[in-house]
Amino acid sequence: MQVLFKQLKNKSISGFSLSTPISQICETTSTIGHNFFCSSLLLYKTQKHSHQELQQFSRENGFNIRLIHHLDTTTFRGKCLSVNLKKALSMLAEIIYLPNFDRNYLSLLTSAALDEIRRDNDFPVSYAYLNWYKMLVGNNSNLFRSSGNPSHIRSLHLKDIQEWYEKWDIGKDFYLGIVGNHKPEEVLELCEQTFGLAKKASQSLYPKPLYSPSTIHFKRKYKKTDQAIIFNGGFACPAVSRDENTAFYVLSQILGGDISSRFYYILREKYGYAYQTGFEFHSLNELGFWSAYAFCDRDDYRNCLTLMQDILYSLTEKEVAEDELENAKQYLIGMNRFEDESVSYTASMMSNLSALGYEPEYYLSREERIRKVNPEIIQQIARKWLLPENQYIYLLL
Repeated sequence: MQVLFKQLKNKSISGFSLSTPISQICETTSTIGHNFFCSSLLLYKTQKHSHQELQQFSRENGFNIRLIHHLDTTTFRGKCLSVNLKKALSMLAEIIYLPNFDRNYLSLLTSAALDEIRRDNDFPVSYAYLNWYKMLVGNNSNLFRSSGNPSHIRSLHLKDIQEWYEKWDIGKDFYLGIVGNHKPEEVLELCEQTFGLAKKASQSLYPKPLYSPSTIHFKRKYKKTDQAIIFNGGFACPAVSRDENTAFYVLSQILGGDISSRFYYILREKYGYAYQTGFEFHSLNELGFWSAYAFCDRDDYRNCLTLMQDILYSLTEKEVAEDELENAKQYLIGMNRFEDESVSYTASMMSNLSALGYEPEYYLSREERIRKVNPEIIQQIARKWLLPENQYIYLLL
């Protein structure tokens, strides 16, 4: 197991994170949802401790462990008092190595997942977003819900969870990140004692995004709401295109990042068409995608959508001004430094990037990559990814 350590002196809190590239994009059409429920069940109880005992132990020793399902990684992340790092890691190792898959808790998890789907269908914004996302990736994609759709959830059995877990090679497929006021040699010895396992010859689960974009690029759905919800988006550069990827995050900030963004200023403040706007970008090693949204009065949706597209095209026609670009870059740099204040977030970034095959320097050089973004590359990626043929539009009225 690869271990990454960042020493932070004068810190009384330590962060830790265990990540693996085994995620929902390793699933096939017949195993969708297995990773979500398998990893969620691990936190409930172990072969040595009941759920109540795990909770009591974590409270008494001042630490927590949470589970995060990214599209391309699964991460167990937490923080603890520095003096209790050994206890926290020992408990994490027990959770991973000694699972006790509880049938009743699986039933509770599947019921909760089905309830969440029902709530999403009742909430107009999530309903519109999910239907837009289906246009992009298709109905049977492993990029969609990490829990799967209702048919996947209802067909799930406990043996499916156990079989998924048996494919894991914890010593080889997991990456550990530690942040805190510790000596490097002490951390290495602790990790070897706690997580050391022999490696297998090969990995049995590999990431392979499954998606089938719709041939229809425009859909309109009437639900008699008192507002119009607009989602527009498409594919974008993958994470392995490092320069483009960094620049796309800057582009995202320029278009819809905060109150100084073009969407907010033009759509909301200048013309008053939309009361909420935004632009988001996500990327995996294999592919990326972007989404722009605006919520407005039903009578304004045509003008709002047209203006949204004009704003997108403005980046293809004219280079962004240096001051606007600099504001976006400084915001991202500031947020990067703010996030670095969290020891558990920093540990999870380190372990996640390692799980995805990135060298430690990649995390450390993020500010440098942001500073290198220039107007030319912003216009280049806008011309490549924001054109009409790469736009999928969903309207909920």
